[in-house]
Amino acid sequence: MEAAGARDVASMIGASPLANLQAYATKVAGDPRYAAAKNAKVPRRIGSHLALFDCIACDKCVQVCPNDANFAVDTPPATLEAPDLVIRGGHVTTESAPAYVVKRERQFANYADFCNDCGNCDVFCPEEGGPYKVKPRFFGARATFEADAHDGFAIERDARGRVVMVGRIGGGRHKLVVDREAMRATFSDDAISCEIDLGSHAVLHTACATQAIHSNEGHRLPLWRYHAMRLLLDGVLAGVNPVSARWLEVADAPRRLGVV
Repeated sequence: MEAAGARDVASMIGASPLANLQAYATKVAGDPRYAAAKNAKVPRRIGSHLALFDCIACDKCVQVCPNDANFAVDTPPATLEAPDLVIRGGHVTTESAPAYVVKRERQFANYADFCNDCGNCDVFCPEEGGPYKVKPRFFGARATFEADAHDGFAIERDARGRVVMVGRIGGGRHKLVVDREAMRATFSDDAISCEIDLGSHAVLHTACATQAIHSNEGHRLPLWRYHAMRLLLDGVLAGVNPVSARWLEVADAPRRLGVV
C-alpha cells in the first residue's frame, strides 16, 4: 500500500505542472492585454540615441526580453578625469580629453549567452539603437567572447586570483586587471598599457609594446574606457545577475538578495 501511495503522489506531482500550464494558457488567451487590438500601435520613440551608459532607465528592455537576457546594473554617478594616452615619438604621452560623466545610478546590460538577438527589446525601447546592440554585452566565458565579433565583455580570474575583464569597445580590444589587495589596476590595449591607482585613478606608470613604438605613432588609448570597464565590473559583481552568478558564494546570496 505504501508503494502504491507513493506512486499516486508522484503521479499527481507530475500532472500538476501540465494542469497549471493549461489553466494559465486559457487565462492568457482571454486576456485583452495580449490581443492584437491592444498591441496595434507601434511603441513611441523619443528621438534620443542609446549609449553604453545613461539611458532613460524605463526598464522596458528587462520586462520584454523572452530570454531574461537584459538586467540592471547599479553604478555611482560621477565626473571622472579621463585623459588619453598617446604614442608620440616612441613614448607614451598624456593628452587632455573631456571628463567622463556617468549621470545615473541605474544602468542596463545584456547577457549575450542568453540573448538570441530577437530584437524585442529594440521594439519596445523608446530610444534608438537597440539595447541588445548598444548596451554592455557580457559573455559567460572567454570562448564565447572570442567567438563573437561585436563589442562586449568577459570576466575571469587569473592564476593569482585577480579579476580580469577583457572587452571590445568600438572594435578595439582592451584588458583590465584588478588587484584589490594592492589597490592597483592595469589597463591596456594592443599597443599601450598603464598601471592605475584604484583609489585616486591616477596613472602611475605607462608602457608601450616594443613592436608598437614606431608602427603606432599617434595611437590613442582613451582612459574613459578604463572608467567604463571598471564601473561595469564593480556593478555586475556587486549584484545578482547572470554575470555574477559564477562568482557568487552560496552563503553570500541572501545578503545580496536583501533577505538578511
